[in-house]
Amino acid sequence: MAASARTVVARATWVALVVPVVVTAVAVALQLAWLGSLPDPVAIHWGLAGGPNGFAAAWVSIAITSAAGLLLPVLMAAATIPALRRGAQGPTFRFMAALSAGMSVLMGVVATWALAMQRGLADATAAPSITPALLVGLAAGAVVGAVGWAVQPGQEQVIVGASAAEPMPVRPGERVLWTRTATAAPWLMLLLGATALVTVALGVAAWFTDPARAWTWLATTVVVVLAIAGTGAYTVRVDGDGLTVTAALGLPRFHVPLAEIDAAGTGDVVGLGEFGGYGIRHAPHTTGVILRNGPALRVRRTDGRYLVVTVDDAPVAAALIEGLVERRARSRG
Repeated sequence: MAASARTVVARATWVALVVPVVVTAVAVALQLAWLGSLPDPVAIHWGLAGGPNGFAAAWVSIAITSAAGLLLPVLMAAATIPALRRGAQGPTFRFMAALSAGMSVLMGVVATWALAMQRGLADATAAPSITPALLVGLAAGAVVGAVGWAVQPGQEQVIVGASAAEPMPVRPGERVLWTRTATAAPWLMLLLGATALVTVALGVAAWFTDPARAWTWLATTVVVVLAIAGTGAYTVRVDGDGLTVTAALGLPRFHVPLAEIDAAGTGDVVGLGEFGGYGIRHAPHTTGVILRNGPALRVRRTDGRYLVVTVDDAPVAAALIEGLVERRARSRG
């Protein structure tokens, strides 16, 4: 591994994982030290008016601090650091590491401040507003995130395993078609399904508990469920017209005409590291339909922009597109 690559990996590890672990450990240690001086229960939630409106045992706050401070960093590290070790780089990897550090500081400051201001109180309902903690936490998180970005080396976009495809022979006048269904990873489908179920449950509950606002809740439920249903699977089609990627419900739809395709290739995608998440994503000069990690079709437009879609059998699609582009060039020659 080159020295520059080692530096990228080392600093990303410090920013994305080591800083959050240290910050969360300090926050939890302080909260544990204060257990004897806290009311029982403690306030763990504040309303818009500024006063506390949710209460629980102090250990719940400590558990929330641990989970909130470590869950995102561990997820970020697991998704990005292995890819960086393989040689992948890019500004999104750098940003996700900085975001991990900043979020852990935000959560650590707010949760620890919330307990600190309850020390010595006989009743947690007397706890003051959480607003100062939020403001300080946001400021501290922003500063740490900015520092985390600055200490990492600048990274040009490097996609591990990205390669051009060998053209598939396509004869003049020959009609060709390649199509596959790109589906979300099982864990993402479970997450989408759970979100849909929760949304439906809230809509049904609103119908019985708040009839005056039920239509708003139900309309929101329909929109969310349709959005989830429409983005869990896409049809990917390559033919003489170019590349078309269409959601199950018809929208959204992406089309790259053959005349605007410069080249096609494949390469593995790490959704969280390269695009910052899953679904319809955007990265520098790139639009992605990212439903899982793994093989992806990468199409470069003549203006330098890319359309990337995770789909099985991507090498065959890329080869067919290259064949169509080559046939177009021959016909012009």
